[in-house]
Amino acid sequence: MIQTAANALTVARRRARLADFIHDFGKGQTDWVFFTRSATDNFQTIVPWTVPVAVETNAPIRLQLCRGEYEPGNIGLLSRRLARRVTLTASDLVGPGGARISAGHVDVRIAQYWYQSGRGAETRGPRQLIPELLLYDDAIVRPDLLRRENVLNFQGAIADAEYLLPFDLEACYTKLLWLTVQAPNDAAAGIYRGLITVTAEDLPPLTIPLQVQVLPFDLAPNPKIASMYYHDRVPDGPSSAVARYRRRLINMRDHGLTDPMFRLGNEEENERALALRREIGLNRGPLLADGRYGVWAFVSDDAPLEERTAKLRETADYLWDLAGRYGFDGACMSARDEAAGDHLRAEIPAFHLLGKWGRTGAMAAVLSDFATVAVRDMQMPNYCGFPSKQTVEAVHDAGHKILRYADPQGGAEDPRRWRYAYGLALWELDLDGGCTWAYRVAVGSPWNDFDGDGTYRDFMMTYPGVDGPIDTVQWEGYREANDDLRYMQTLELALAQARNGHRHPRVVAEVDAWFLNKHERRFRGENLDAVRERIVQYVLRLTDVPR
Repeated sequence: MIQTAANALTVARRRARLADFIHDFGKGQTDWVFFTRSATDNFQTIVPWTVPVAVETNAPIRLQLCRGEYEPGNIGLLSRRLARRVTLTASDLVGPGGARISAGHVDVRIAQYWYQSGRGAETRGPRQLIPELLLYDDAIVRPDLLRRENVLNFQGAIADAEYLLPFDLEACYTKLLWLTVQAPNDAAAGIYRGLITVTAEDLPPLTIPLQVQVLPFDLAPNPKIASMYYHDRVPDGPSSAVARYRRRLINMRDHGLTDPMFRLGNEEENERALALRREIGLNRGPLLADGRYGVWAFVSDDAPLEERTAKLRETADYLWDLAGRYGFDGACMSARDEAAGDHLRAEIPAFHLLGKWGRTGAMAAVLSDFATVAVRDMQMPNYCGFPSKQTVEAVHDAGHKILRYADPQGGAEDPRRWRYAYGLALWELDLDGGCTWAYRVAVGSPWNDFDGDGTYRDFMMTYPGVDGPIDTVQWEGYREANDDLRYMQTLELALAQARNGHRHPRVVAEVDAWFLNKHERRFRGENLDAVRERIVQYVLRLTDVPR
């Protein structure tokens, strides 16, 4: 009771501060205030008592993207008094020569606050109120600010709405809205303008200007392996369960995954699952498979060497056949997860057998001693953290590929951290991709970050929905990471063409100077939106594309 009273006093003080800001900024003439901010380049989390700075208050939303790309932005919405049945309606965006991007390409959701055990890390921490779930219906989950706990108005899985429902906005409370615009594949280049209109009972309407620039070039595919641990097997049951599984795969593709990990089942199950992946486009890298008789089974088996070798070869051949028939770029079987020291050393003979057969390789999470134990032996190590330049070069000199995982792991509610760690950091270190843990693994209930045993929190990039995945702010940050890699690849291709054609030598020299010492991870503390804008300007200057 005492703690609840103290929380109530804290909330009242914070709301009084927001009331003063709204009154002062609007000169007492308006109840509404909004602010706009980058969705995935923020070092400071927006919470209900966030007070905006003047430069971002009542400022238009400005987004820049290429054809086919998704681009997010944040709107913080405040009202001096209670606003009932708030609605947001996006207009069509009108561009050059009357070209239009329909309002259907503008998606608005609520980035719902709730209490989690920490923020931005996989281990348990202090209880914090953070935005994470992207919902159309904010009544599904509500934070109780006085008791500092979550109110869940559902059971099992969320049945979210199909579009943003009217909501009540408490007085002097910062509501975080997550806007995503997708440019059609045939959109004409240029600047498009539209409005988002906010209405509520007994309040005058508010209009938020929206400006979207469609760039005059197309993005190259992501050259990196964008994977993630994922162990759900294709359901052998009602069509509704298969449809939900399929929507998860589509959700992965639309957020930039190229080939999530695959857990082997029986042969018929594998064929059905891989046919779906091929149809959806989740086969743009190697088939990374877990199961059957793999590397660690070979090591730990007491059978004679000849028998163990035959079993390993059978799995390798089976994976190679699956990869070829379903369009993957090779295949890797799993070795022991996070093996180190003698455990990792014991697997080296199996790595060499796979290398001798020249088909399926080995892939597993590895720790820092990998660099001294098996750096030239495993075909696709998945390094924990950020490997040194020397480790990456040693793996590549052996003709192998190297990925990274962790830092962060799934569920860390920090979009910027995801954007850097699985985007430009992969480019800076010349890594071949990333594969972290995990798309969705709950330690206890996925809806309770405080249950379960041990050190770790739930690893949730998305949450279970009745009709498909419930997206999160971290998942959107991961999509931006893959888009940053696509922008960088587009620049590198333009740079190579200009260099080979002896064109734009000054711009080529500028880009070369910018790339100098990239292995020092120079972008980790920089404004990532500004980095992308610089990439865009270099692409335009190198390609002579009309602006």
